[in-house]
Amino acid sequence: MRAKNREINIFNISLLDILTGMLGAFLFLMLGLVPYYSKVVKGNLISEEEKRKFDELKRLLEKGLKGPLSPEELAQLQGEMDRLNKENQQLRGENEQLQSDLRQTKQELQAANQEKDFWSGQGAIMALTTVWDSADADIDIMILAPDGTIYGPKKEKVLGKDVFKEGLDSHGVGGNGTPYTSSIETSAFELGPGDYLIFYRVPTNAPPAAYANLSGYWVSRDVAYDPTQVNKGAVWVLGNPLGASNSSRAKPGGLYAWASFTYDPAKRTISWKPTIDKLPNGIQLP
Repeated sequence: MRAKNREINIFNISLLDILTGMLGAFLFLMLGLVPYYSKVVKGNLISEEEKRKFDELKRLLEKGLKGPLSPEELAQLQGEMDRLNKENQQLRGENEQLQSDLRQTKQELQAANQEKDFWSGQGAIMALTTVWDSADADIDIMILAPDGTIYGPKKEKVLGKDVFKEGLDSHGVGGNGTPYTSSIETSAFELGPGDYLIFYRVPTNAPPAAYANLSGYWVSRDVAYDPTQVNKGAVWVLGNPLGASNSSRAKPGGLYAWASFTYDPAKRTISWKPTIDKLPNGIQLP
């Protein structure tokens, strides 16, 4: 009985047809892409050496379409394919790095703009501290802003307007319910463009000797964006005596002008000026 042939041959005609078809398709694909490698790269023409390599690659691909390549030519073609694949991976990595750098730059720029907007949006603030001789008189210091708002230590009506409460009333009641007995009063308010008038009120029952030496001190805080600073916000503080109140000439029961100034937000400057003779109705010079 004749023994069966158990030899297995994988290199049959069908497999060779498939391999040949795949190689042909690959060669056609590479041949079609060759012209694009000779385009301008990053704005500069490719070097003569690169041009020579592209021409050699094109020659090998064209020859491979017409017939078999020698082992040396196959090795050369494989080397060129490996080189191009390596360069392609390198370019892809550089592109990803550039995209990452671009995203980071955008984030840093956005953060810088937000910080600049924050500091630029911070308004100037003025704080007043006043003192007089005795707690027997409750002298209230108020500020008339350019927009007509009146700032003061109490929620009340003055000159027919609601007073915007800011600061500490020396004769008010503390958080623990204990009345204040000192003769010091503070007030703070945000500055806007225009003219301000600082005035005070003497209660009708106040003894003149209790407030004859009314004096005060002002402090202004402003913020200007400065990218050279660590916190980006250059904070400057100015302070000086408020000037003579002439309270010894004031009579109980009246509102008296004390000082006047102008704030310029563009220049971030405070300009003090003499109290004008033409005052709002209800406020007079002492």
